[in-house]
This record gives sequence, structure tokens and C-alpha cells, in this order.
Amino acid sequence: MILPTKHTNLSESLLGLSGYLLTFLKAQPCSIDALWERLEEDRANGSLLYRNHTFDNVVLAIDLLYLIGKVSIDTTGKIALT
Repeated sequence: MILPTKHTNLSESLLGLSGYLLTFLKAQPCSIDALWERLEEDRANGSLLYRNHTFDNVVLAIDLLYLIGKVSIDTTGKIALT
């Protein structure tokens, strides 16, 4: 689900995951692999996300952020806030 609904929590939606990934990108630009590793570390340490998102969901969340103009991707594959 892209947006939360009556039966879908914010943490289960791509919108919630996108916001969570933005917190990682505030510190420094990084690759999608680095974002995935940080998400996995947070999940192992008991993060705020209640759902175990797949790598596909992370890619879709980055796509969503790119489409709304919140991130840019340079030629080396680093994702940065715009």
C-alpha cells in the first residue's frame, strides 16, 4: 500500500517507509544498498517500523521520493536530499 488506510498502519505503507528513509538521508547521501543495510540494522535493534519491508518496497519508496522531488540520484548512484 502506498498510503495508509483504515486497516493499514503508517509504518506498513510506502509513505511511512519513505519518511523513515528520509531520516537516514538527512545525515549524508548514500546508495540504496547502504539504505537497505541501515534499515536492516534498525530492524535488528528494534526500530519503529512494525513491518518487515522487502528490498522491493525500499526501491518503491525511493521511487516515490524521487517522483515528488525530495531526493535526487547522481551518476554514482548516491541518493541525496534535494
